Amino acid sequence: MLYGLSWPIAFTTLFLFEGALSKAGAFDEVLGPVAPAGPAMLVGVINLVGAAVWRSVVMFALGAWLCLVVAVGSYFGVSRFAGTMALAGGGGFVLAGAALALPTRS
Repeated sequence: MLYGLSWPIAFTTLFLFEGALSKAGAFDEVLGPVAPAGPAMLVGVINLVGAAVWRSVVMFALGAWLCLVVAVGSYFGVSRFAGTMALAGGGGFVLAGAALALPTRS
């Protein structure tokens, strides 16, 4: 339950932080990359935490991959970041799902 509650708490905090940046006068050049990269980074970090809780290598790999995609993709600009996340981030989810669907050895 605590892990589940971490998602809405983290996202609410992020969106309030973005609002505070805007209120403080942050320009679109700052808010532009933060708006799409922030949620993607949060998903990566929360997956890393979930991996530690459930000792899941697949979940850890997905979280680390998402963080890497955010770190690299943020340099491409807002419009290219969306494409980068769709292909690389979405591809990470597909690979993680495929890895979890594979039968495990007993």
